[in-house]
Amino acid sequence: MFSATPVKIQHEVSLRAGIAGHYQWGLDAGDHQDDWDPYAGIPEHWNHNDRDGSDTELERGPQYVIVKRPAPVSEKRTRPQPRPLGKKKT
Repeated sequence: MFSATPVKIQHEVSLRAGIAGHYQWGLDAGDHQDDWDPYAGIPEHWNHNDRDGSDTELERGPQYVIVKRPAPVSEKRTRPQPRPLGKKKT
């Protein structure tokens, strides 16, 4: 009986998962929204270390879209200016 969840099957790095389990998520379409990493936070026991992947398995597909994000804009902080002294009334 197979008891693995679909999420585990999609993210497992093992001989059983084959090339599909070698960090393939997103290589066909492009960057994930807000640089989401689908492999961040997965349990270590999902990586069985029983399969060596190759760099050619990590090549991006022909439909891959790279989203160019604008550089973050830093706020210019201006130094506060002192108020001018008012003229004394005589």
